[in-house]
Amino acid sequence: PQVNTAEQAAEIIQHAKYPPWGQRGAATRRAHNRYAHAHAPTFLKEMNEQTFIAVQAETTEAIANVDSIAAVEGIDAVFCGPFDLSISLGIPGEVNHPREVEAVDKMVDACRRHSKASGILMFEPEHLKPWIDKGMRFIAYSSDVNMIADAAAGALKTLRGYAE
Repeated sequence: PQVNTAEQAAEIIQHAKYPPWGQRGAATRRAHNRYAHAHAPTFLKEMNEQTFIAVQAETTEAIANVDSIAAVEGIDAVFCGPFDLSISLGIPGEVNHPREVEAVDKMVDACRRHSKASGILMFEPEHLKPWIDKGMRFIAYSSDVNMIADAAAGALKTLRGYAE
């Protein structure tokens, strides 16, 4: 979250990737490789290839720098935090406002130029469709808490209706 510069994105790679890309500690016999013995050069190469790194562009600063962020080697995706971005744009909660759409379009274009995935989280399925149509494939719908709360509210409404 809150990755605003290419330098911050590069620092994430340093912490998330093994040498030669990064400086992550290389404990090879752990849960992440099912406690198996590992041939170190093969292990490091494969783990670097299999580690998916997504950074979140959630501010006007991040959008201003999104092209250089998407250009960082090792970054696989740039993911928009639409609510935080709307706050940064001065339009809190207006995730479909034209200024927000323009900012996210800029992110999508930068990702496309650098062959990175672009993504977004939305709480209404119909709000995801325009982004899917624009080529986003890293999409998230709602959250576990929201879905549970929505289901509970719907059930409670139905139950209250039985008492009438």
